[in-house]
Amino acid sequence: MSQNYDFKTLSPPEFEALCVELTAAELELPFETFAEGRDRGIDGRNEHDGRNIIVQAKHFRNSTWENLQKAAEDESKNLKTLNPERYIFTTSQPLTPDRKEKLKTALNHPSVSVGDIWGQTELNALLQKHPDRALDVEHRSSSHPAQQPYYCRISGDPLRYQTHDEGLRCDPRRGPGA
Repeated sequence: MSQNYDFKTLSPPEFEALCVELTAAELELPFETFAEGRDRGIDGRNEHDGRNIIVQAKHFRNSTWENLQKAAEDESKNLKTLNPERYIFTTSQPLTPDRKEKLKTALNHPSVSVGDIWGQTELNALLQKHPDRALDVEHRSSSHPAQQPYYCRISGDPLRYQTHDEGLRCDPRRGPGA
């Protein structure tokens, strides 16, 4: 897979699932995921022998750097309560070294390292490294109407697809609702 994705076609839950899947593949550890809703800053969690790793995904598509930085500041409150051993903060926004440092400062917790703040570049590198665990997004071309659904392959399972627009599971050989 050599394409670089901007992840804008993924919904926030799809982006969260992608980030947890890629983290699980990279660390070779299982992660819990949770239902949509207030998650207390936990999109994915690995807990073993009293040690825990938390994954938090921020899909700020079509948003500003300032909004992402504010969200990181808000997450710092959750971090103090959760007190994980390791915290992996992922975002669909591209990050510079300076922005990673600013996010680390905003998160303000010893479990956070700049190496565990993954932006668009790191996520694309992980997609290339772990294609079997990735969501393959078949992008709509500009010639397709906006209502045209696109399909995502979930967790490397070639028969488990979901349309972003409708949330339906389908077999790609038969189309939506199959």
